[in-house]
Amino acid sequence: DPIERYRQAVELASQAAIQAATGTDLASASSPESAIVLKSRLAGAHKQVARARKTALEAQQTAKAAVEAKKRELDAMMRAMQAQLEPLQKQMARFEDGIDAFNLYLGRDEEILNVADGAPAPAGTTIVLRQLTLAMDEESAIAAGQGGIDFQDIDLFVGWLRADPAHVDQLIADSKGIVAIRPRRRGKEYSGDPWANAEKNQANWQTHWLIRNGEQLWLTTTDFRVGDHMVPTADLFTKMFETRDREGNVTRLSPGSKEWAAAEELADAYTRHYMKAALVLQGLVDRTKVLHPLPAADFSFLEQRFYDEGLVRVITDDEKAIGTGRQPFFDWLRERGALLEPGMRVLGAFSGYTTGFSLYGAKYESANVSPKGSKPEDGVYVVKRSEDREFAYSFAFDRTDEIWDKSTWAYRPAKAKATCKFSAGDHFVIPIDTVSAEEMQEYLNARTERHAYAVMFPILQAAVKFKLEETAVEQPFREALVAQLIQLDKVDPITEAAIAAADFEAADLISWYKTSNLWHRALDADDSKASKLILAEARRRRRGVDKDGLAITAITNAWAADGDGRELMVIARRSSDYVAVAAETRRYLVADATAYVTMLIFTAAGVLKERRDWVIPTHTQVARWTILNATARWDGWAVGANAKTRLTDTELDEVVAATLAEHHTGLPFEIRYSEFDTERREDRIKCEVLISGTSADNAERWLHIDKRADGITLTWRRERTSQWSYGHYDKPRWEVRYSGELHSEDAIWVDEVVRDSEAARWAIWCDAQMVKRELADEAWRLTQSIAAAWKARAVEAARQRYVDDFGDDELWEEHRKGVTIPHYPHDDRYDARWDADKPLNLYRVVLDLINRGAAPYGLTVTEAVAEHGGDNIKINDDVLDLRFADDRKKGT
Repeated sequence: DPIERYRQAVELASQAAIQAATGTDLASASSPESAIVLKSRLAGAHKQVARARKTALEAQQTAKAAVEAKKRELDAMMRAMQAQLEPLQKQMARFEDGIDAFNLYLGRDEEILNVADGAPAPAGTTIVLRQLTLAMDEESAIAAGQGGIDFQDIDLFVGWLRADPAHVDQLIADSKGIVAIRPRRRGKEYSGDPWANAEKNQANWQTHWLIRNGEQLWLTTTDFRVGDHMVPTADLFTKMFETRDREGNVTRLSPGSKEWAAAEELADAYTRHYMKAALVLQGLVDRTKVLHPLPAADFSFLEQRFYDEGLVRVITDDEKAIGTGRQPFFDWLRERGALLEPGMRVLGAFSGYTTGFSLYGAKYESANVSPKGSKPEDGVYVVKRSEDREFAYSFAFDRTDEIWDKSTWAYRPAKAKATCKFSAGDHFVIPIDTVSAEEMQEYLNARTERHAYAVMFPILQAAVKFKLEETAVEQPFREALVAQLIQLDKVDPITEAAIAAADFEAADLISWYKTSNLWHRALDADDSKASKLILAEARRRRRGVDKDGLAITAITNAWAADGDGRELMVIARRSSDYVAVAAETRRYLVADATAYVTMLIFTAAGVLKERRDWVIPTHTQVARWTILNATARWDGWAVGANAKTRLTDTELDEVVAATLAEHHTGLPFEIRYSEFDTERREDRIKCEVLISGTSADNAERWLHIDKRADGITLTWRRERTSQWSYGHYDKPRWEVRYSGELHSEDAIWVDEVVRDSEAARWAIWCDAQMVKRELADEAWRLTQSIAAAWKARAVEAARQRYVDDFGDDELWEEHRKGVTIPHYPHDDRYDARWDADKPLNLYRVVLDLINRGAAPYGLTVTEAVAEHGGDNIKINDDVLDLRFADDRKKGT
């Protein structure tokens, strides 16, 4: 037995140690001769004990292997027994699951609250089950600005249900129906302790059942969570037996496979789960009167025939969710925010926010408010473009905080206004001049958007209220305009259809007037200027309907005859003339080709009145146009692009000329221009100038371009040299991007002769650097061979001491494991490497010899120093007799 052999070996080793200790007392040494005898005796005793120890350690390894084998055998036995227990454990779990199901049916822990009383639905009324599990906080939007209600506010939700029958219809429109609902869909933050938050949120996901029976309304709950659906989705079970690869291809699982077995288990678990939901409802049928009178005397949610007969109907409202027919709310908000122009208004809802702006319980520091500590009041603000590169827009507001006055040593109210900066799509503002009350109300009513209620409801409700109030103020003006439009068309008799058509036209004309004149407020009934301009536009539209086709033909022919061959992207009608737009042809292809246009103003007869080259059409201008003809290219045009961050070809000519006129230490050979991320960061418009230096180090300079109304200003930001210290010796850094493609696509000016010369010089320098690196590596390898020889000598010295002590090296390798060999103390590759005034170390001597073509292969250090011949050399004496390696391949 290996363990028994190990025990015996340990006993023998112990006995050997006891026997060897006899007569080895150090005190018995009385003379050098006796000390030598005693040393020899100690060496013999050491060898005897060491042998016994070695035998015992070998037996220990065998014993360990036996123990590990036995352990593996026992583990396999345990796994086999565990496998035998698994079916029993699964069977017990099913028994427990069945007990839980019957407890649900029997109503254990069930609570039923009568929300509303009255007459029940007639007998035979179909019971409607809704698939989607709703959320109380999303549906009611109570305290939305403070994050919404939770499980502690069920009474508030019940009060909301009782307050208005429309609230009940919102959740259950059918006269007899059931919907699953829970306090919240998303968790709520209660404290900084994540464990405490998780524990409290369990109650937020508890399922309640809202039951409507005619005028009666019940809210019941039990110890069961139905999840996101009361009824499974149509593809729930089929998807379990499918797999999808990285390319998105769907394949069916193979029957009998491990994955198939796992899918079967999962499908069985889901089947039992939804059966429990049916048992909860069946328990209400059999134990209570909440659904009486029943559709049939023997009615059951558990039998398919009642579904087939139409006595139970399931509405898959999650699979056929009632939405707005619009894009998602946050995408819509971002899109409408991008249409803002200076002078337009935003409505901000800031109440409920503390240290910043809140989103689903998370607080963000209000870094977009300056100075910090200020906070705007809820209300409407006029926007302008932000000068801050991080934000697109800003608005000013009155400060409510106090500041410290050093002159009076007291706090006083702040006099200067504060600034709030934001970007398109930020959640705390609504661009009210680019949205309508109708579309905002659609988002409020859309169940598919309820997940965003914490952000959406407070601000949309405020914006809808504002828009409706503004509409009410404007209603007299609109009614008067409708009457004038009807009179203008000489409608007789005046029908409801005619009034509706005139009202629709009035809304469009009012929107046109506000956009055209930057009039972002309600029109007063006595506003004669607005009335006059709007009626003039109405008359012009009536006249222009018949003339537009002739104008398009005349403009197209005139441009074809006198133009430069470019295609007209747009032909549009304005109030008293026509406008046509052609894209500017860019000489600098790196610049944005979808910004600048040539704008042509024509009369109705097709006569060119005015030509404006290199302009960027704004959203306000385009909004005033009635587009008659447009190409596909116009659809992707950057209307309203920021002209401050885009240079025209003429301005780029100025940049090139100014750059070449600048005095440099070398010759510029390439100028590159970038408009990267220019919409948000105006300092990103820049040029990179590459300069040919007088040494192997190239130079690179960044040119910041500031474009103002009075022209462009060029500022040299910084200069960097030694661009080649990146370890990439294959190509110049100025020639390729990090991703590998050529930089030439960014170039607006190139001196190919200088660039090619620089590239050739750089290639030569790179080759030299490669050789230099290889020689330096070889010098280091040779120096390290001395280090290896020094260490080998130290190991041999330690072995010789062992032989001196113990007579031979029979057990040296075992003893070697416990011996500490000192490290080589002269690892000095970088010591004074480039300092000419300091003595040369060993590495420098070897490197000099290699550069001379006299590498010291096979020489001793002393011979290498003599070969070098220098007089300012400092090398430690303990390496002078060591020899460099000579492991060169034959012929090298």
